[in-house]
Amino acid sequence: MPALWWRYLSLSGFGCYHQEVEVRFHRGLNVYIAPNEQGKSTLVAALEAMIFGLPKEHNPEVFGSSRYLPWEGTARSYGRLEFQVGENIYLLERDLETNRVTLKEQREGEWREIWAGTHNPKGRKSGSAYADYLR
Repeated sequence: MPALWWRYLSLSGFGCYHQEVEVRFHRGLNVYIAPNEQGKSTLVAALEAMIFGLPKEHNPEVFGSSRYLPWEGTARSYGRLEFQVGENIYLLERDLETNRVTLKEQREGEWREIWAGTHNPKGRKSGSAYADYLR
């Protein structure tokens, strides 16, 4: 199985990240050290939300929209996740409020869209086209 490398994550309007923030990852182990309440766990939650979506939840204690989407409604909740699997490089863009997803692959220096649509994070149907592309 080819190695997976998260290359970068860009977030806007997610949890404590009201303004756009970009995190670049290195190959291998990455360590982020910061004081409490500085967004370390939020970055991990953002990776999960980018891939699997952010379920609509009304309880701010659980993983979901009420915990991570902007409360004031001023910022757009959006992210970009670039990752590499073996030699293939992909870009996942997700509107975290509408779950609109675009998946692109880099070929010959150009981004080519390979899937676009809405991915329901609480969908019960297995084998969705989005999940098939991620596999």
